[in-house]
Amino acid sequence: MKKTRRCVGFFLSIAISFLLVSGAYGLETVEMWSYVPEGNYLYTAIDIFNKSQNQVKVVAKNIPFGELKRQVAIAVAAGEPPDFMMIDNPDHASFTVMGAYTDITDRIANWEYSGEDFFPGPWQSTVWENRGYGIPIETNTLALFYNVDMFKEAGLDPNRPPTTWEELTSYAAKLTKPGVYGLSVSAIGTEEGTFQWLPFLWQNGVDIEDLDNPRAVEALELWVNWMKKGYVSKEIVSMDQWSGVRVQFVNEGAAMMVNGPWCLPAMGEVNFKVALLPGRVEKASAMGGVNFAFFKGKNIDAVWEFIEWVYQPDNLEELAYKWGCLPVLKKVAETSPHWSDTVGKVFIEQMKYARPRGPHPKWPQISEAIYTALQEALLGVKTSTQALKDAAKKIEKLI
Repeated sequence: MKKTRRCVGFFLSIAISFLLVSGAYGLETVEMWSYVPEGNYLYTAIDIFNKSQNQVKVVAKNIPFGELKRQVAIAVAAGEPPDFMMIDNPDHASFTVMGAYTDITDRIANWEYSGEDFFPGPWQSTVWENRGYGIPIETNTLALFYNVDMFKEAGLDPNRPPTTWEELTSYAAKLTKPGVYGLSVSAIGTEEGTFQWLPFLWQNGVDIEDLDNPRAVEALELWVNWMKKGYVSKEIVSMDQWSGVRVQFVNEGAAMMVNGPWCLPAMGEVNFKVALLPGRVEKASAMGGVNFAFFKGKNIDAVWEFIEWVYQPDNLEELAYKWGCLPVLKKVAETSPHWSDTVGKVFIEQMKYARPRGPHPKWPQISEAIYTALQEALLGVKTSTQALKDAAKKIEKLI
């Protein structure tokens, strides 16, 4: 009897050891590249996922925004891309056409969600020639933040933010004083500069195909005049939206700023409100956002375990809120208590006027032509007319 018990115990210990070892060896590691800044809740969410199961481990590599596309292109050319990445949505088409991404149309067809469950703009940024090459993970748009206390000090009504270009300029003039600029925007020589200026182009009734139109020149001259009159800092040509524009506003170095919902978790003690971007001929803002994209020949089955977890409504809502962005699933956005306050409602309303950039496989080059013209005019290298005329010639060849 004792011998039988010893045998049973022996084989049981072997079985347990086998399960433990096979479990350890069964852990699949997948790599994700992202430009999302360290400290963002995204990395906390990844850690939560990794600890929630023992089948898949996601390892995230952070690459600066301005470097990501170049490093991805190098990795793809070398045949050594990561398993998946997070890509700024206007850049999605360029890598799709390059042949870098896996077609996931059939996988989506068997998923619990379809394109109709997502906001249309973000979803369309993942589609090329009616095939799906990714999934939106967050979306956002630009609105006008303003300092309530500074409005009051300048004799402006905080409940009546500017609604036109003329009012925006007038308010900026009244709010400008020693040590404080009336307004802050980003005119940096990256996609962020294009993203910030495009709404003003669209608000004046023209688009990127019309850069040599007088209305386009008028939109650029608006910014040039702000700088000449000292309503915005000369440093806007090197200021990004997060560590530049946001920080200037939070430190009360600017009374208003054009920025997105990603700033909301990091606004410090500033007493602020948010309003729709002032319009001109029409209302407009730019649609931003990030997509997941999956590289050919990599472990998409393991990555999909993470995708299934992320898009559970509670997880997606928490991620979007703590990221400071809007959920891409319509039902989640519409029912989330996080976006039911006054500020949240402004961004939901602004999304109605938000336009995508592209999608176009040459968007990076198109954007470069635009932000180069923006910088040339602001730095006085060229007139607004000449800068946009040169940009128009470049874009005409691209599209």
